[in-house]
Amino acid sequence: MNNSRLEETRQEGEFSFHRKPSRENHFSTNRIRRRDLFISLGTALISFAARSFGSIPTPSDKDRHVTPRYLRPPGTENEAVFLSRCIRCRACANVCEAGCIRFFTFAEGTGMAGTPYLRPRLRSCNLCMNCTNTCPTAALEPIPRNFNDIASRVSMGVAVVIRSNCLSFNGRVCGICHDACPLKGKAIRLKPVAKPVVDAEYCIGCGRCEERCPQFPAAIIVKREHPEKRSRLHSTSSPGPSGESIFA
Repeated sequence: MNNSRLEETRQEGEFSFHRKPSRENHFSTNRIRRRDLFISLGTALISFAARSFGSIPTPSDKDRHVTPRYLRPPGTENEAVFLSRCIRCRACANVCEAGCIRFFTFAEGTGMAGTPYLRPRLRSCNLCMNCTNTCPTAALEPIPRNFNDIASRVSMGVAVVIRSNCLSFNGRVCGICHDACPLKGKAIRLKPVAKPVVDAEYCIGCGRCEERCPQFPAAIIVKREHPEKRSRLHSTSSPGPSGESIFA
């Protein structure tokens, strides 16, 4: 390894090495950026054509990939409205602090292709709200990054406890889902002994509980289509007290 091309940095007692950027890496990065741009433009063009000139042939129900359980980013409430507004520009993913936003492919059908989604078991939303304030078409409606607005207006889904998988419901004390929840004590409460109970009135569906659950399969999952999911995007009331941090 060429030592002249390495920089040694020490942070908190640990050593890490970072290779200095090279001319080859510079060109490689530019190629990747151009590729991502072409993909975004192509997806947006196909989506526009599908809406303007009628549907494009899609895989049959038999051949179509089964869409896994997913969540939409915050700022989405009505799926039909979201799909009609989303231009598949990928701006939401570019500003996502958590890196949790993914995109559907044509395997899920033309209508879903290029639209953003989350799988909280892989990576949950950290509620930065950057995506909602970057979306150029209000497919994700703007939500300020403060406790009251997030607690009262975000409604990505509702967490559901699967008792047969939960350690606390099977003789062992856990409570990790409660500790991970940004609205702990409200969205998730613990009953003796450390048994989690979800209150759909407060749950915003961020998925932190699901991501951090130590069980496989997870003992708590977020469901986007839940009968108790609140319609709260345009709410002016907050279920949580002001002055608390939702980002801890």
